[in-house]
Amino acid sequence: MAALARLQNVLRTVAGRATISSGGQHQMYTSSALVPRVTSSRCSSTGPTNPTLSVHPESSLCDEVVNIEANGLSPGQLVTLKAHVYTENGKYRFESRAHYKADADGKVRVQKDPSLGGSYEGIEPMGLFLAMEPGPEVAHKYPRLVKWDVTTPFSYTLELIDGDEGQEKVITSTSAERMFLADYVERIPVKMGEAEGVLFLPKQRGSSDPLPFLIDIRGLLTNLVVDRAATLASHGFAVFAFDYFMPRRLKSQEKNVYMDSQAFLDIIDFVKAHPRLDENRIGMTSSCYGGAMMLHAATRLDLPVKCMVAAGFVDILCVNVGWKNLDGSLLEPAGPMEDFVRTWTDENGKSWLSLKRDTDENFIDLTKKSQDAHFCLEENLECPLLMFFHADDHHIPSLEATTDLRDRLERAGKGHLVEFELLPGTGHFLEVPYQAINTISSLYDPTTLQSPKLYFTDYGGSDTKQGMKDQVYAWRKIVNFFRKHLDVKEMYRSDWISS
Repeated sequence: MAALARLQNVLRTVAGRATISSGGQHQMYTSSALVPRVTSSRCSSTGPTNPTLSVHPESSLCDEVVNIEANGLSPGQLVTLKAHVYTENGKYRFESRAHYKADADGKVRVQKDPSLGGSYEGIEPMGLFLAMEPGPEVAHKYPRLVKWDVTTPFSYTLELIDGDEGQEKVITSTSAERMFLADYVERIPVKMGEAEGVLFLPKQRGSSDPLPFLIDIRGLLTNLVVDRAATLASHGFAVFAFDYFMPRRLKSQEKNVYMDSQAFLDIIDFVKAHPRLDENRIGMTSSCYGGAMMLHAATRLDLPVKCMVAAGFVDILCVNVGWKNLDGSLLEPAGPMEDFVRTWTDENGKSWLSLKRDTDENFIDLTKKSQDAHFCLEENLECPLLMFFHADDHHIPSLEATTDLRDRLERAGKGHLVEFELLPGTGHFLEVPYQAINTISSLYDPTTLQSPKLYFTDYGGSDTKQGMKDQVYAWRKIVNFFRKHLDVKEMYRSDWISS
């Protein structure tokens, strides 16, 4: 009897089941609840196999967009994409991550699909590169991801991980190289009288020669940074990265150093003598204290400059760098230093430095009280100037300085020459596109020659989502501004050219 009862139960169960067709596919339902059998959203032995992760192209220039795509996943599968890269010395790891859901075809296309969370949200084709932050094991040291040697690429590792946070099962991985020096650009260290630095010279192409020439001037760094110069050269400009500070700092035992105005004339003479450079198509680009050097040169000397770009800058001679006129007279930097540079030590013993004051009196008003205040001669500006307002610069008062210069130029009747662009999410640094946004980092005191002290500084730019947009917007403006005013004849690249 017991066996018969078991048989009857089995028959009732079988009779209570039905196969329901839906779109040509069959799903099994139970008569008691009509609840579909749910299959896992993760890869299984019955689902897609051998998922792949690809980056195309695998090797690209640092301002080129790449396509990142995962294939062979289950429809609706939740995955995490992780990326990491090491600084050149191998000491510090930077990383980013983003969570995605595979589409109906089992694909994740970073260029089209929104990130559901992680280091960024929404559709950000280059978000994995832009959102890089120091790994948790080194975050307290505030390292900066910067390319010093542009002859070698950054090598990124990308991983496809099953699941979201807490799931660390790596399905597959791949790598991508990001280059700063195009294979058609030569890197040439040069010394031109009082000027020295590195020339980036694109190889001749079609009607390119003689090439338009740019002078790139950065801030007060202990090493020359040339990533911007090298990348601009890939767009068909000959670019000279001007190392104006450290060579003079190393030669002088005095507290102050002086930019010799003769150096700019030596650069112009170099261009005139070079068979591949066009003396009639010269521009300048600058950032930080390089902006002061550029603007003083353009308004105190008779230079054949056709256009200029300034970003995150001041035009006042300050800190410890003054100006040497052609007649040998000196313009002293505004001082004393203590009025402009603020330092303090936090509760963890870290030393911090800033040129922004925490008082009601702003930098510009304070500077104008100094008897040694030397601004650029705005009334002498004779060429188009593109200025970027860095709204979130915490390191130097660039927003106040840029606003003040704009007002002075308008009062001097030069407003028609100036183009202003506000970058609402940008801190002190305006990097080449698709580079990590450095919000806090360390720097050495540029005023001290022997055993300079290491400080940390807050550069601003913590709204990285807006900062990502600012990078791309500004770079397109810069490339097209120079193409327009320097009459670029040959198209080396088309990806950043506005229609």
